[in-house]
Formats: sequence, structure tokens, C-alpha cells
Amino acid sequence: MMQNTPEMYRGASSQWLLEAAQVFRGDLDTTESIFTGWNPPNLTIENRTEDDLQLTHYNKWQRPKVLTIVELLRRTTFSEVRWDPKTLTRGLMRQEIFARNDIILELGATSGEISRWLNETGWVQSHAYDYSDDIELITFSAVRHLDRGQKPALLGDGDVGFDWILCISEQCPNMLGDLGEEVGTLYTQKGIVLDKTLLEVPAAKDSEGSKDSDGDWLVDMTKYGAKFKLDEDATRRIEHVDGGKFQVWVK
Repeated sequence: MMQNTPEMYRGASSQWLLEAAQVFRGDLDTTESIFTGWNPPNLTIENRTEDDLQLTHYNKWQRPKVLTIVELLRRTTFSEVRWDPKTLTRGLMRQEIFARNDIILELGATSGEISRWLNETGWVQSHAYDYSDDIELITFSAVRHLDRGQKPALLGDGDVGFDWILCISEQCPNMLGDLGEEVGTLYTQKGIVLDKTLLEVPAAKDSEGSKDSDGDWLVDMTKYGAKFKLDEDATRRIEHVDGGKFQVWVK
């Protein structure tokens, strides 16, 4: 049974090394073909211009609080989130704040991981929107792109709204502002789940950009009048998530 076994292993190893060498050689040939004829820019500190700086400077913001696609992919790849978003969504469902078959509108969804996980549970239906350019391309249209001032499409024949708005990202306040008074009429039937730091603490200016003239990075719930009130009981039931960071506002 063991006859010729060493020869078989030797032959298989030799074949594997040959194929690996061919693949490696193919990679080298591809790299060589890409760089053949490439003329690197002769940039020095003395001769660079403002245009050169714009090309070489890495900027993580497309505009204040709206991530570039490169930065979004980097954060998603390396999981640079200090808390697990699933902890929040599990709490909202276990405490029956999100009831079965509720329809969720997630604003500022970035890569759309929260909405994707909510939809996979089958408990609720979630629709995600973000300001970042090309967000539909990298999420295969799981997250829809909105331009500044544009409103999410209503469901059905344009007459079906959402039950909840999920507002936990930095760009969400501006997206809520774009909805105007319709936040409490067309766009939510039950309420808003909100990161309370968007209410209490002004957003700090980033080194890559400052707050622009039309950038109101806080949610002013008072402008909706008596349409929403803080649900202290529901908020207390999810206070275990990230040190009580989130609030539930209901109609």
C-alpha cells in the first residue's frame, strides 16, 4: 500500500512548485507591463504646486461629515468601530421597540452593515441611505445615494412611509434636516432612534475640513414641536448599549 509513496509525494511537490513559480512569474510580468512607460512625477518640496498637493494629499472627508469611498472602505475593512452595531439592533428587537414587520429608514448608513443585518433577521425591513458618492457601487445598491437636499423615496406608490428612523451617524442630522416637517408626518409613523451625542455635543472640527456654512451637525428635536417626545422607558431598556449612548423618541 505504501509502495512508491515517497516518489508520489516528490512528484506532487515538484508539480506544485512549478505551478507556483509560473503564477509568480505571471504576476511579475503583469506588474512589469503596468509600470513600463510610467513616468513618475518629479515632485519636490521646492517645485510642487497647490494642484500637486491636492492630488497627493489623502482626505478622508468628501465634505464635512461625509466620508470618501476610500476612507469608508478602509474603516469597514479594519472594523474601526468601538461598539458592535448588532448590540443596538438586537436590543431594539428584543425589547420590542422594533416590532415585527416594522419598516426602518437608516440615514447616514455608510456601508449599510446595520440595515443588511436587520434585513437578514427577517424581523423588520430596513432601507439605507447615505450622502457618499459611489456608495451604491461598493454596496451593490444595498445603500442608496442621496444628494444634499434630496429626500428618500417613499415606498409603494409613493404613499407608504416608514415606522422608524435610525439616526446614529454624523451625517444624519443634515439628512433629517432635508426631510423638514415631513419627518413627523410622511417619514416616520412611530419615532426616531437617535445617538444622543448628536443632540448634546457640537461636532468638533476636523483637521481635514471645517464645518461648512450649511452644515448644522446637531439634531434640534424642538423644531418638530409636539410631534416627538423622549420615551424614557424605551431609552432605559437599551441603556446597556455603549454606555447608554442612544435615545428613543416617539410620536
